Amino acid sequence: NYTGGIVGAGHDLPILGRSGVTVTNCDNYGAVSGVNEVGGIIGYADQADINYCDNHGTVTGSGNYGTGGILGFDVFNAIGISFLETDHGSTISNCNNYSAVSGLRSGGILGTFGAAPGDNQPNSKIYSTISNCTNEGAISGTDGKTGGIFGYQITYRYGDGDSNINNLYVKIQSCSNTGTVNNYSADESPLSGSVYVEVS
Repeated sequence: NYTGGIVGAGHDLPILGRSGVTVTNCDNYGAVSGVNEVGGIIGYADQADINYCDNHGTVTGSGNYGTGGILGFDVFNAIGISFLETDHGSTISNCNNYSAVSGLRSGGILGTFGAAPGDNQPNSKIYSTISNCTNEGAISGTDGKTGGIFGYQITYRYGDGDSNINNLYVKIQSCSNTGTVNNYSADESPLSGSVYVEVS
């Protein structure tokens, strides 16, 4: 678990105002494989800021929790949220994936946005944001939970029933996909397998 081409797991620091890891101007060319939380750049992150990073290696996850060309699993961690200022998921911008991504919940940029083990989803919408990113790789995974940019949400505690994930939103802005998704052509391929996204 927690396998990435650059970073395996990047946690935030609640005692310092919830400052997540920042990864900028990094490229991965190696094949990345693991079970859960597998990403071409970062495997698992809490409120990360990922900018100008490219993945050129194949990314393969065999488990249930997120495989992505850039970030495998973006986790919402409820600790301290009520009294600290940062209420959001990770931000991924100006990143590109050029290679195949395969896993149960797969996305060309982000595999999964989910609540941390033991946590419920938030009480109001929390956004993970993906902007100005492109995917050219072939994406494969579970039908309806896989997309050219983003895969699907989940909570470790309760799974991915609609009532358990409907406040874990992903915002997709100015992104494009030219890769296939589950062998559908690029024109037919969805940007996300989830209805809990906002695309602009």
